[in-house]
Amino acid sequence: MNSDSRSRRQNDRVGVSVAPESRYDYSQGAGRVSAPYGAVRGKAPESMESEETRVYTPVDTPRRRRTQAMRLREDQDGDYAERASPPDAPSSPYAREMKSRGASAAASRRAESARRSDSQYPPPVGAKRRTAPPEDDFEGGREDAYERAPQRQRAEPSASARSQPRPDSAGGASPPKPLRRRDPNAYYGRNAQAQGQDHRQRYEADPDPIRDESPDTRPDRGRRNHGCLTTILILLLIITIGIGVVWFFMPEWKAKGLDFITNDVMGYVNRLINPDEKKTDKPVTTPIMEPEDEGVSVLDLFIDSPDMSDLDIPVQFTLRTKTAATRVRLLDQNGEEIAVQAGDGLEHDDARTWNMSVKFDAVYEGVIRAQAGDANAWSDTGIQSVNVRVGVPLASPTPIPTLEPTPTPEPTASPEPTLTPEPTPSPTPTPNPFRLQPAVGSRVSAPELSVTKTSVLIEGQAVPTYSRSKSVVMGAPEDYNKKDGRTVLRGVSTFRGGPFRQNAAYGNVDIKENALTVLWEHSIGSLGNFTGVGWTGQAAIVTWPSDIREMMNIVEDKKAKTALKEVIYATLDGNVYFYDLEDGEETRSPIKVGYPIKGSATIHPTGYPFMLIGQGISILGYVQHPIGERGFNLIDQSEQFLINGVDKNATLTNGTFNGTALIDPATNTMITAGGNGLFYTTDLGLRLDAAAGALSTTLSTVNYYYEADDKLVGTESSVAVYGQYAYYGDNGGRVQCVDISTMQPVWIADTGDKVAATVALEVETDGRVALYTGNTVVQRKRDSDVTIRRLNALTGDEEWAYTIRCDYSETITGGCMASPVVGKGALEGLVFFTVSRTSDGGTLLALDKQTGQLKWRASLGAYSWSSPVAVYNESGRGWIIQGNSKGKLSIFDGLTGSEMGSVTLNGNIEASPAVYGDILVVGTKEQKIYGIQIK
Repeated sequence: MNSDSRSRRQNDRVGVSVAPESRYDYSQGAGRVSAPYGAVRGKAPESMESEETRVYTPVDTPRRRRTQAMRLREDQDGDYAERASPPDAPSSPYAREMKSRGASAAASRRAESARRSDSQYPPPVGAKRRTAPPEDDFEGGREDAYERAPQRQRAEPSASARSQPRPDSAGGASPPKPLRRRDPNAYYGRNAQAQGQDHRQRYEADPDPIRDESPDTRPDRGRRNHGCLTTILILLLIITIGIGVVWFFMPEWKAKGLDFITNDVMGYVNRLINPDEKKTDKPVTTPIMEPEDEGVSVLDLFIDSPDMSDLDIPVQFTLRTKTAATRVRLLDQNGEEIAVQAGDGLEHDDARTWNMSVKFDAVYEGVIRAQAGDANAWSDTGIQSVNVRVGVPLASPTPIPTLEPTPTPEPTASPEPTLTPEPTPSPTPTPNPFRLQPAVGSRVSAPELSVTKTSVLIEGQAVPTYSRSKSVVMGAPEDYNKKDGRTVLRGVSTFRGGPFRQNAAYGNVDIKENALTVLWEHSIGSLGNFTGVGWTGQAAIVTWPSDIREMMNIVEDKKAKTALKEVIYATLDGNVYFYDLEDGEETRSPIKVGYPIKGSATIHPTGYPFMLIGQGISILGYVQHPIGERGFNLIDQSEQFLINGVDKNATLTNGTFNGTALIDPATNTMITAGGNGLFYTTDLGLRLDAAAGALSTTLSTVNYYYEADDKLVGTESSVAVYGQYAYYGDNGGRVQCVDISTMQPVWIADTGDKVAATVALEVETDGRVALYTGNTVVQRKRDSDVTIRRLNALTGDEEWAYTIRCDYSETITGGCMASPVVGKGALEGLVFFTVSRTSDGGTLLALDKQTGQLKWRASLGAYSWSSPVAVYNESGRGWIIQGNSKGKLSIFDGLTGSEMGSVTLNGNIEASPAVYGDILVVGTKEQKIYGIQIK
């Protein structure tokens, strides 16, 4: 082909609406469809007629650009000459060469292009297929696959012009290729633009039967079935996720669902299987004695003793019963049977008289009950009671006058007056340590404490001054569970045992083997990421008064057990569990609080069936839930109230109550501090209707409010109380003394870092009041010294300090997370601290109370947040029991620090143990609660 013919060929293309390179005219803003594919391409003659053509907006994609480039190469290789000239027409050397050399290559490229288009660019899922172009569109006319522009008019060659031969580049003429119209139903708009002639030739050679179908009738069932299956799978996934969320993050809904399945659904299925079976209600337990058996009841009980103040003189009891009674017994206020010397019952008229003698070994102040029975069982009706006070030292002044006349005749008695006052103070230290002394601090406004404001809130309203009308004064720890001078509730009723927070053990142990063995264990659950029992997590273990026990919903066999010792354990899985201390069996169903409990339970110290717990977590499943201090009625386990920790009047928005509250037994006042920075005193207004078995509360709250520059005013520890003064530490490292009567701080001391462990108090024989505390390495955020201090509780002055190096960690707090033990008996001169993340991993320290000097140090091998507990035998010898994060529970000699024995439990022991007698109870993070026998 010479240059003239090439030029003429290019010029001849002027009449075509779209150039071969793109086949679109972009000068008009939209692509115009070229002349019908297969028509002779050349300059339009004068007789050319107009034809209605459609104009489409092209979609510029990489695929379209690649297709156009391929077509351009095909035209340049001779594809144009092959299509424009009939087989018998004379051709130029260029055309003949292209026909022989390029035709086969072009055909193979078209086939490969079609194959790639089908495999790499399938139609989009759900895309609608385009309908065929109208009948007047020529074969090969292109439509865009996705967007169609309005129709436009353009000139169309006349029929004669279309049939006129076009001059070849060599001067010859080629007859027009016969025009064919394509089946409209085989047209696909999406493939037309992207694949063009390649697919057209492929379809003409071997039409696809599916593509030849009409869009309205073409099978699309596979795609529809695929969509239905996808929808079903998505719905199943959503349902599964919903069930998982309910199961792990909505325990209340989970419990309701399980109850529905077990009760309603299974009951319905059972009725379908056994239609004749009658619906039965909850089984009713029969009483021990039928009503007609009241013939064995006690008619009267009285005491016939000359002097009950002397323990050496037996107390005589006389009982009158119905004649049907064949045996009698005496019970103490806790339902335990008292050893007696009994005489036979003398029958007269319609009654029987019994004479009983009891010798008390220790002081007894309380109620004695008489119970009668026959040969089969003891009667629960007609029980009589009497108040007894035995061994009260009322007769001590009597012998003093008798001793005074004897020394008077002797002249040598003159120096004895110096000796006689000496024995006199020896008994006086007993009342002397608890002669309440005033606190007189002066360190409230020290600049290093950063306290900027204090105030009093009454029901949320700030008042300038305050004076409590009902005085709150708490006495010695041994008086905490007493009412009117007599012990009402025996056991460990709150965290660390009482208002001084010294220890968590009740009674004595008889250690011979220096061994700890698992007596029983229970598996519990989790709530989200919170599992088992965590810090501080101490159980309460109490022996209820028999009349209170009868009111409560304890299972019948446990309610009938004499002197039942009940374990009450609040845990991180959102439940409060109830067990028999001796065998670990459940005494009643758990209370499902539904939120993790970090702290410990407090039972009313005077035996009211009432419990307080502090909630530790409020956000579950990214949802904010109510949080605060909760009160429960233990008659029926119902929740009495929630003191909302998210208080708009508080310094902080943290609503947690990780500490454990105290209850003043005289005024029924709750004393605690919250994570929101408020100190609480709440009059509970408890009312117990024993006849109706009903408990009610009426709350009235007064708060101490303060602000600090560091804003770290929240409290995680429990409050200790001496007299009218409350002591606690906060997250900023401040330990303060607050006067409960005025709700104002007496003194505030700076410890240098967060105080997480509960402080411990002690009144010494000389009347001094000591406070023991230790800090952490939280706020300093680096490895540093942790300081253990003894402060004067009345002034806030530091009396000594002991330091130990600890490691910093963002997740595992280093320092004093455990509350100290104040030694008694043979351990009287020692105070014990457990320190976390030391060079030993964890360390148990024994320090001298007066000097802070280290007496011994024991390595725990792992960090420990668990508080130590001290146990004593009757002679006063003491042991320290300590757990660590690897599940090891060890017993140490209290004087030497030697490890005497141990037991390994399943899981981290973050919780603090509680001991009643020779049985220890503790939980672990691995969802376990253990009863441990101390041997």
